[in-house]
Amino acid sequence: MKIKIFKNTSIILLLTFLLYGCSSNSEKSSVKELNISFENMKLTPNKINIEKK
Repeated sequence: MKIKIFKNTSIILLLTFLLYGCSSNSEKSSVKELNISFENMKLTPNKINIEKK
């Protein structure tokens, strides 16, 4: 009985993840590259602004 419950739960979780992964998103994603570094334990540049277009 426990194996059947585990099997059914595994199938439901697998299908949920597959449906979530295959879902379409209307927003376009973009990749932003940021060049940052640490100098003397301080972040350079010390302020980063990212604007949503």
